[in-house]
Amino acid sequence: MTTEAGKDNQIEAVEPEDFGLPEREAPPPEVGKKFDPDESREKLRSKLAIGVLVLLVYVVGVPIWQVSVSGRPWKDVEGIMGATFPGVVGIAGTILGFYFGSKESK
Repeated sequence: MTTEAGKDNQIEAVEPEDFGLPEREAPPPEVGKKFDPDESREKLRSKLAIGVLVLLVYVVGVPIWQVSVSGRPWKDVEGIMGATFPGVVGIAGTILGFYFGSKESK
């Protein structure tokens, strides 16, 4: 690509010092500590299980709140509850069953 003056547009490399940033070095690796993937896997599984439980409580709690607190008739809430509840319960049951089933096997 050329400009009107005929010069090539080139991107120049910029060093961190050009922006006033200090040069950083990577920290040395920890010696003696072995990486354990089970620890990070367990953290992710527990976060996923908590998220699914929160979703399940939301899917069940909002329609109950709509009927009891805001005074909506059950017929209005029944259709949404019937469409979302079975799917969320199936997904939540599968995820939670896998999470707690894999914990038991160890």
